[in-house]
Amino acid sequence: TNGLQSVYWGKRHNIPVMFRSIDVVHELLPPYYRWLKPFGVEVEKVIYRSADKILAMTERMGDFAKRMGTANDNIISLPLAVNLKLFRPMKKDSNLMEKYGINPDDKVIMFVGTLYDFSGIDKFVEMMPKILKVLPNTKLIMVGDGRIRNKIENIAKELKIEKNVIVTGFQEYQMVPKFISIANVCITPFLKRRVTQDILPIKILQYMGCKKPVVATELKGIKTIIGENNGVAYAKTTNDFVKKVASLLKNKNLAERISEAGYRYVRQNHDLIKIAKDLERIILETKNNLS
Repeated sequence: TNGLQSVYWGKRHNIPVMFRSIDVVHELLPPYYRWLKPFGVEVEKVIYRSADKILAMTERMGDFAKRMGTANDNIISLPLAVNLKLFRPMKKDSNLMEKYGINPDDKVIMFVGTLYDFSGIDKFVEMMPKILKVLPNTKLIMVGDGRIRNKIENIAKELKIEKNVIVTGFQEYQMVPKFISIANVCITPFLKRRVTQDILPIKILQYMGCKKPVVATELKGIKTIIGENNGVAYAKTTNDFVKKVASLLKNKNLAERISEAGYRYVRQNHDLIKIAKDLERIILETKNNLS
């Protein structure tokens, strides 16, 4: 994190510092840097205690800020924002479908994001044959890259489902909604870990902005914010996850009801324009109070 440098120079030049709390950063260290975790915790504590304001994306990240030493009156809740002019409902992108061998009658499951060890997407690939048994024309597309890409591709080879499992690598940000446009169901199969419990992945809100039904692991950070009946089908286990995805692929009416609810929710609660105005107000108030 570059928060430590920001806090130092902000204090030195009397510039207010606002820290956007979206991740438990020390938990993101890869396995070969785990020995740095205690140092990472201490660095985060300095940042959380020294920043003038902590902008927590969820209530649970606000609780994390308190545990790291932030005073209650320095914590402000500011939801994640989605650019709904970019992430919007659109027709399936025919060029992408042709490029990746997607046929008009194929069912597409979409994952967007970094392929972390805790992303759970490798576990989902292991279960793909269950879906292919009842829906053989299903494709899983992962828009992203990361540490477990080779593992995922090796699993697909071992199961002989390489044609049904596609990893695109990292893509330009402007292309992401075009990829989402070709999806029938979008997924966030995160494993239940300390790093995932308190967060709300932005990808879920982007899926919703594109009016797609979402299946996500039942994590406290996600469910506390989005709640029930707002565009997310929650799954407790990997088996449950696969069943819910298959159900949405088979039941068009159910998929449409869930996607409508998610689209309505994200427009009401996470519109970039509204949240940007809230952020401007918070910045001005903080600046005036500290001047």
